[in-house]
Amino acid sequence: MTITFSRKAFLAAALLIVLVLSSVVLTYAEVIVGSVKLSQGTVTYSLDNAQAGAWTTTLTPSGPSDPWYSRLEINGAGYNGPVTVTWKLQQKTGCSSWTDVSGDAMSTSMVLSGSVQNVYATSDGAYGSGNYEWGHDVTASGTYRVVVTIMA
Repeated sequence: MTITFSRKAFLAAALLIVLVLSSVVLTYAEVIVGSVKLSQGTVTYSLDNAQAGAWTTTLTPSGPSDPWYSRLEINGAGYNGPVTVTWKLQQKTGCSSWTDVSGDAMSTSMVLSGSVQNVYATSDGAYGSGNYEWGHDVTASGTYRVVVTIMA
């Protein structure tokens, strides 16, 4: 079986890696396009989980264990249909090595609309006060990222 990615999918995945500038806790995002073609998407973060608040591609919590949240912003037309979105927290362990943070994978089952929409780290992708809070799993200073995989 041969897997091919379009140039747009490869470029979108490459552009979604964001470096952060903090010595306490660093986070950045990566979206891996599985079997779903997104025209454009970005993982963003918030310290306060306010739906209409400031969601950014970089985040600098005050220290380990501070609460923070993530969402996937799909900002272009693309796939329309049911998907499973998998969210993983990873910690940088070397120059280019990453390790999954134990117990920190969650799945979201939902239907993508084929247009602009926000997908939250919840069981159904909808915004709520129960959005997954990543900070409780960050116990040490370091560089972290949320990796999102979307499969139809």
